[in-house]
Amino acid sequence: MVIATYGALTGSKLLRAGAAQKMERFLTENEPGAGPVAGPALVQQGDADRIVDPSATAELVGRLCRKGVRVEYESYQGRDHNGVLMPSLPETLSWIAGRFAGDTAPSDCAS
Repeated sequence: MVIATYGALTGSKLLRAGAAQKMERFLTENEPGAGPVAGPALVQQGDADRIVDPSATAELVGRLCRKGVRVEYESYQGRDHNGVLMPSLPETLSWIAGRFAGDTAPSDCAS
């Protein structure tokens, strides 16, 4: 829906002059992993994702690992950005249940 509505807009038709500069600080502060992370993370992505490049996700996982965050990273073969939601649901629910049970979160980070 968003792409259908705004996909053809570029440059000055999409943003007012100066808008990008005003948003830069906001976008930088909201970059995942830019600030402290209070708990473990479950990161799931389809390897056919065209919205969030898998290499960007790999960089995020590395950044979180370097900060000492326990990160479990799962890639779903042949799934795109939205196509990963249903196949990952059982694992997501199990991961959350483990946190509520007090189990130590699994981590794919190198020790």
